[in-house]
Amino acid sequence: MTHILTFENVTQSFGGIRALNEVSFDCRAGEITGIIGPNGAGKTTIFNVITGAYRPDSGAVRLSGENQLGRASWRIARTGISRTFQNIRLFPSLSVREHILLAQAPKLGLARRFLPDGKVQARADEMMELFGIAQYRDRVATSLPYGVQRKIEMARACAMAPKLLLLDEPVAGMNHDEAEDLRQTLLRLRMGGLSILIIEHDMRFMMRLCDKIHVMNFGTRIASGTPAQIQADPAVIAAYLGEEA
Repeated sequence: MTHILTFENVTQSFGGIRALNEVSFDCRAGEITGIIGPNGAGKTTIFNVITGAYRPDSGAVRLSGENQLGRASWRIARTGISRTFQNIRLFPSLSVREHILLAQAPKLGLARRFLPDGKVQARADEMMELFGIAQYRDRVATSLPYGVQRKIEMARACAMAPKLLLLDEPVAGMNHDEAEDLRQTLLRLRMGGLSILIIEHDMRFMMRLCDKIHVMNFGTRIASGTPAQIQADPAVIAAYLGEEA
């Protein structure tokens, strides 16, 4: 199986603090890859390096073999990477439908409205149905419950038809049923061929979702493997999962 993403010997420092220390891992095409670790382990820094928000001190980030370092964030997005964030980032005056339509028209200013063609509208409808938010299509997105807003962000990211979807703590604020619905949705996306890289603190969710998991601690990758391998790894138990795991 080919690698959709290769994160190769990346070091990222902020002043005297080394957030990532020669971190390497990969994501296989068509799989769901997880990143776990305690707060401050460097997980979101990895996403920021992948998407061009940070330029690391050294290393390489390859999408389908092509190095992305040094490219502007918008160029990286156009190569096929989209993401969500820990903190919800929705526009206060736009409806659910408008958020997802605008994701497919990045060159348009937010002050404008546009008439989407049939293909663009069909993609928006498909994403709203997939994430179970079609009933809110004409509601102002920021007026909706937190868990629904999370789904809007994910639907917007998927509307861009990425090769690789990055999800940063998507289950935060969701109850058990919402999290399970999301897990099933992500598995359907995986079956459709989408590669997913996900950061999440909900270990039950991650162990039931991911094909492979990488574990971070203090800016260093300390383990990689299947969920079963990760749960049995003494270093991971000591650093993160705890003896009860």
